[in-house]
Amino acid sequence: MATLLVLGVTLNGVWATDHTASFLDLDYAMWTNHTFALGRVGQFVPNSVDIFQYRGQYYSALAPGLALLAFPFVVLGFIIVGHFSEYGAVMLSSEFFVAILNALAALYLYKLCRMYFREATASFIALAYAFSTISWPFATFFFQSDVSAALNVIAVYFVLRVTKGIGGIATILLGGLSVAAAMMVDYVNFLLMPVLLVYIVVSLRENHELLVKSITGFALCSFFGVLAIGLYNYEAFGQVLVSSEQLFLHSPSVLGNFSTPLYLGIVLNLFTPLRGIFLFSPILLIGVFGFRKMLGSPEVRKEGLLILAVFMVLFLPYCAWYGPTGGLSFGPRFIIASFPFLLLPVGYVIESGWRYQAPVIYVLYSAGVVINGLAALTSALAGNSGWLTSPFLDSTIPLFAQGTLDQWWRGFVGWLWPVAATTIIAAALLLPEILERISEHGLDLANQPAIIGVSQDHD
Repeated sequence: MATLLVLGVTLNGVWATDHTASFLDLDYAMWTNHTFALGRVGQFVPNSVDIFQYRGQYYSALAPGLALLAFPFVVLGFIIVGHFSEYGAVMLSSEFFVAILNALAALYLYKLCRMYFREATASFIALAYAFSTISWPFATFFFQSDVSAALNVIAVYFVLRVTKGIGGIATILLGGLSVAAAMMVDYVNFLLMPVLLVYIVVSLRENHELLVKSITGFALCSFFGVLAIGLYNYEAFGQVLVSSEQLFLHSPSVLGNFSTPLYLGIVLNLFTPLRGIFLFSPILLIGVFGFRKMLGSPEVRKEGLLILAVFMVLFLPYCAWYGPTGGLSFGPRFIIASFPFLLLPVGYVIESGWRYQAPVIYVLYSAGVVINGLAALTSALAGNSGWLTSPFLDSTIPLFAQGTLDQWWRGFVGWLWPVAATTIIAAALLLPEILERISEHGLDLANQPAIIGVSQDHD
C-alpha cells in the first residue's frame, strides 16, 4: 500500500502523448463502436501518430494488451468525462491502472526474493524496483512497460513456486496465464514461454507425473496469449499472422523490425547518458556482481541461470530494435520489464557480509530515487538529441527548478509545491529503513531464514 500511495501522488495530470492516445483511441472504439477499428478514413480525426490506415479504417499501431486489460479503468474515465478525452478523469484512471500494476510488480518481486533472502532484503529490492528505477516515472503515464514487467515477474514467481514444490497445478496455470497476458501487452514477452518451459522440464524431469501436468497446463495457458493475438489480428486485419506493428512499420516480418546492430544497442542501453540503465538506476550495477554470486552457488545456480535467461530475452531484443532509443523518453522504457531480474541478484550482495555493502548500496539506491523521483514529479517524457545527452540534466532538472511539475495536485498546493515534492522523495528514501524497523520490532521476520537458504560468502 505504501508503494501504491507514493505512485498515486505522482500521477501525471498534465502531459498527453501519442502513445497514450493510441491506447485510449482503441479503448474508446471498443466501448462506443464495439470494434477494434478506431474510425473510418475521412471521418475519424486521428489523435496520435501511433495509428495507421488499413482498408479504409484507422487502427492502433500498438500491441492491444494494455488497452484490453485497462479497459474498465479507462471506460470509467470516459463515463465521468462524458466523451473522448486524454485528460481529466480519463488520464488519472488509466494511469492509476499502471500504478496498481507497478505496485503489484514490487509485491511479487518481494515474494520472489523471499524465496532466497530475509524479509528486509526482499523489501529493499522491491522498493528499489519501484522507486530507484525508471519504472517510477513510467508508472505515472499510461504506458505498457510497467504492466509488462509486472506480468513477467508474476509468471516467473508462479513457475518457481511449482518447481520448488510450493505450489500445485493451479499455480502453474496462473503462471501460464500471466505469460499469455504479458505477450499481449508486449510481443517480445513471447520469448518467456520457451524459456520457462525449458526450466520446468529441467526442474521436474524426475517427477514425470508432475512434469506432464505442469508442461501441459503451462503450455495451454500460455498459448491463450498467442490465440488472443491471432484473434485480434484476424478480427482487425483479416490475417492471423500479421500484427499491427508490422502493418504500421510496413515490415515484411516481425524480425524485420530488429535492425540495429546488437552491440550498439547494448552500449546505448547500459552506458550512455541518453539511455544507460547504470546511469538512470545505479543500483542495477550491483545486480551484475550479484549474478556472479548466484551463479557461483551450487544451491541456486539453476535458478540463477533462469533469472539470467529471462533478463537476456527481455533486454537483448530491444537493443536490436529499429528505434532503440524509444523516442522522447526518460531512460530506456523499452527494457523496464527486464529490471526486476537484474535486481533480484542484488540480494546476494546485500547478504554476502561484505563490510561496506550497506552504505554503498544505500547510496546507489538513493541516487536512483532522486533521479527517478524528480522525473516522476516532472515528466517521463524528455528530449532525444543524441546519445551523449542526459535527459536528467537537460530536461528533468530545469523543469523541477522552474516548479514545472506534472502532478494532478500541483494546482492545489501552489507555492507549497517544494514541500510536497520533498516529502514524496523523502518517503521513497526512508521506506526501506521504516520497513526494516517494523520488521525487527513487529513480527521480527527480518531475522528469520528465507524459504530457500542463501549461501553466505564473506570474502
